[in-house]
Amino acid sequence: YGYSQPILDEKAGKFYALFTGGDVPGYLAWFIFDLKTMTWDPECYTVQTHSRIAYFNAYPDGNGGFYFIAERAVLADELGKFLGVTFEPSGGYIWDALYLCKIPDATQERVDITAISEYPYQSGTTVSRPTSVHYGSGCSYLDKNGTLHLIYSYFYGDERSVYYVRYDKDLNLIEKRLLEIDHAEYTFAMAEGIGGDLYIIGADTRETKNLAEINVWRSSDRGDSYQHFHYQRKLTENSRKMVGWFYKLNASSPRNGSLSDGTVDLLFFDENNLYYHFSVTLP
Repeated sequence: YGYSQPILDEKAGKFYALFTGGDVPGYLAWFIFDLKTMTWDPECYTVQTHSRIAYFNAYPDGNGGFYFIAERAVLADELGKFLGVTFEPSGGYIWDALYLCKIPDATQERVDITAISEYPYQSGTTVSRPTSVHYGSGCSYLDKNGTLHLIYSYFYGDERSVYYVRYDKDLNLIEKRLLEIDHAEYTFAMAEGIGGDLYIIGADTRETKNLAEINVWRSSDRGDSYQHFHYQRKLTENSRKMVGWFYKLNASSPRNGSLSDGTVDLLFFDENNLYYHFSVTLP
């Protein structure tokens, strides 16, 4: 069961095709394409991980390596055996941990894994199924200064918390805190304005909403809080809302080759598999 993503390292002149799979254990594999010779490296580089990591966003570091944010996605019964716990209910998948992974050198089969969020299980216990996700209920963004911004959600029972985390270009933690904005059922995207301000774009996915709604927040001058600047858009009357955290809001960004020109193109699909595109101009 594989997850995949291509990334482009223009500075190193390399293209990487990344794949994750397995269960317990899991694996990360990648292929390298050289943009100068226009040839693939014949080797498939592979490293084993203690469990499958999935739904990842990857970024080249510009120095011949790359890093990515991924969540654990493992069958509950398999993870229970691995951790020595019993999940209630059993069966299905667990998304209970979020990892920041670094491949220091793409030509070496080595991975460094840091837990951003991981539930503290105790062996021999029965637990419900907590969830840490960044795929639909969060996002990540690498800004022009090399700072990595991350939003993720943590669910436990009926409780939900949304966290904002920043890392410097050496992946040292700058801050981690609760994101104090309206905690409606949002799927997020992030973007930079022309002046360098960071913006959070959220699409409301609550089932009580009939239409898709978009909200935008701008970071303050200090960069440690976010202000709603009264942008709200209800999309067309026939555009149904996105339901649940699997409905990801996709945004144009430098990671996928787009310019940071103050205009962000966004795409999402609804519960009827209809696709919607719109643009937001950031002040």
